[in-house]
Amino acid sequence: MRDSFEIEIKPNWITSAYYVYVVTIIYNENTYLYIGQTGDNNYHSARAPLYRIGGHFAKGTSTENQIIKYFKETVLAKQEIGAFELEQKLKDSKLNYKFWSICDFDPNDSKEKHTEKRMKAQAVEHYLIFKLQEDKNLTVLNSIVKEEFSKSKQKHFDEKGLSAIGNDANKILKEFGYEG
Repeated sequence: MRDSFEIEIKPNWITSAYYVYVVTIIYNENTYLYIGQTGDNNYHSARAPLYRIGGHFAKGTSTENQIIKYFKETVLAKQEIGAFELEQKLKDSKLNYKFWSICDFDPNDSKEKHTEKRMKAQAVEHYLIFKLQEDKNLTVLNSIVKEEFSKSKQKHFDEKGLSAIGNDANKILKEFGYEG
């Protein structure tokens, strides 16, 4: 008989909200970061952490499996490997997720309210990517961003709103242990 293990699913793992998260991947003594958020552009939803993590490890073609995609592209330097070999390499890795709730999710919110919350989560995500990419000692797997806030967020939020989002993002960076 094989060893068994238990996973206790905590309530906040299955609580839908607009989250920002940082994934730390350690492989062959190298550390990689991936920054993401929940809140869908096309649907009135914001996934709970457990569902988002599950999407990251979907095999085959998926628009949600960023961890698999970036692990293969960057960490494994585009090696052509099968699903079983990939699984073995992932088992040799250490992966840690840290989530921060930006806004609560309410399925009864108007489309406008959903958009506002999603845009805020995306703005925090973008800011975190920008700040972490500035540090040349860190390897950030996300696509490169060139400014603290994207053009769409600069158009959507006024200066006071952007400042508040920047303050929230800086608190997350500090809690994450980044003192950039």
